[in-house]
Amino acid sequence: MKLTARNVENGMVSLHNTGEIRLGDRPADKGAAEALLGPGCYTRKVLFDLKNTSFIDSAGVGWLVKFHKLCEQSGGMLILHSPQPAIVAILRLLHMDRFLHITDDEAAARAMAGAEVPTR
Repeated sequence: MKLTARNVENGMVSLHNTGEIRLGDRPADKGAAEALLGPGCYTRKVLFDLKNTSFIDSAGVGWLVKFHKLCEQSGGMLILHSPQPAIVAILRLLHMDRFLHITDDEAAARAMAGAEVPTR
């Protein structure tokens, strides 16, 4: 897992991953995003670009769920966008598409971030 970030606007931040999100990358360490985005990261709207993510294992899914919950508890929002078909298949198989905010592309993620948080 290789994370990079850039500020967007209106309290949004864009987070990008390159490669796999798996146990060997220590994704269970919730501090990975916080170290990159700062201590208030969970209060922001995080647009997480998965376009260059080739694989995710159960530990990686667990990390996404924890990140999502921390954002919701803190008044922020995690929105996954541009996932590869294999990533979508894994998330759907685990019914994570019912829990996580997932969009097809960055434009849809920005639109969702500008809207009210959907009730789940």
